[in-house]
Amino acid sequence: MVLLVLALLGELMEFALGIMGSKRKKSSNQAILGSIFFSIIGAIIFAPLFFGLGAVIGAFAGAFFGAFIVEYLKQKNVSVAYQSGLGAFMGKLGGTLVKSVIGVIMITITLIQVF
Repeated sequence: MVLLVLALLGELMEFALGIMGSKRKKSSNQAILGSIFFSIIGAIIFAPLFFGLGAVIGAFAGAFFGAFIVEYLKQKNVSVAYQSGLGAFMGKLGGTLVKSVIGVIMITITLIQVF
């Protein structure tokens, strides 16, 4: 049960930090949705590359370009679009780091229970 709660917490934190990173750079709600959508698409497309590590690269690139493209189409300003993409990327990075720490905690709990 503890592992389930930690897994759900990791997913929630990753999602929340991604949104917070975008909002910090004044991204629109549409850019945030674009970031989420393109992050998933990027992870799927790049998954076969680099022995699965491509999924991580694709997710980060998708987050940036999703927010960038949507914000650019909305405002026609490269600087604003870049800031939006950067916010989405940084939010994704922070969320992934928190999720990784929670993963290490989950592994530690499991190993303690096994041994």
